[in-house]
Formats: sequence, C-alpha cells, structure tokens
Amino acid sequence: MSSQDSIQIAPEHKRSFGTQQIHAGQAFDKATRAVAVPIYASTAFQFSDPPLLAILSLARCGDNIVVSTKMFNNFFPRMGITAKFTAGSDAADFAGLIDDKTKAIYVESISNPILEVLDIAALATVARNCVPPVPLIVDNTFGAGGYLIRPIEHGADVVVHSATK
Repeated sequence: MSSQDSIQIAPEHKRSFGTQQIHAGQAFDKATRAVAVPIYASTAFQFSDPPLLAILSLARCGDNIVVSTKMFNNFFPRMGITAKFTAGSDAADFAGLIDDKTKAIYVESISNPILEVLDIAALATVARNCVPPVPLIVDNTFGAGGYLIRPIEHGADVVVHSATK
C-alpha cells in the first residue's frame, strides 16, 4: 500500500461543527482522491423543493397544514391542500387552527423577511399534543445550517434547508 492509499479522514463525530458543515456525509473518493464535493462549471442546476416535498409526502387533497407565513399561498390550493395562516406567532395561535384534517405545522426558524424567531419547543409541544400528533416541520434556511438554531434539539420532527438564499 502506498502512502497515498493510507489517507485517513476523521470520523464525523470527531469533527468540529464547522468541519461537519462542509464535509458531513462526504466520502473520500478513491478514484479522484477528492475529499470535498467537486465544483462543477455550470450556471444552473435543477433542485427539488424540500419544503414542498415534505408537505406533499404528508398531505393530500382535502387536508391542511398550519403555517406561519404566506409561502404556500399560491401553490397548495391548486393541489387541494389548504394552508391555514396564523394571525400571530404564539403557539396558541397555531393550536387554535389545528383540526382533524391538519397534517403538519410548518414554520421558519427565523422568518423571511421580518426575521421573527418562533418558540420551536412550544410549537413541538402543540404538535405532539394533537390527536393524532402532527409533525412539526421547520425551514431552517436562516438558521445557518444549524449554526444559529438546531430545530431537532427543540423538538422539530423534520428540518429543511435551502442553499439558494
């Protein structure tokens, strides 16, 4: 075995937070010897929409989601899914909108554009106290990939991020 074949990369659990943000899930590529995701010379890429996929995997025509923003106002009515928008940001505001057709609570950890921070732990309690419980989905795009806010640690069930903002 040559010295080049013996390159060792620290296991993810031993990497610092910053290193994990760059290299988490990345495997050493034996063919190219790359230890980081390659850079592609392209100006456009096709991405799936994680928030949309999360909701569509849970809700069907006739169902609803309770949301804190107007982000789904134009899309979901065409799918037969109602988005119920809260008047405020208190957990009680969300709880008051939940009914037997509610399939999820969807919020942003830090809202865009007003930068409001919601009480994720209180919303997780609301979601778990539903009968049946509903998942709390948190868009953590403005949470800096878990650097500022780690929604799972506060009770979120699903966390989505967008690298385009």
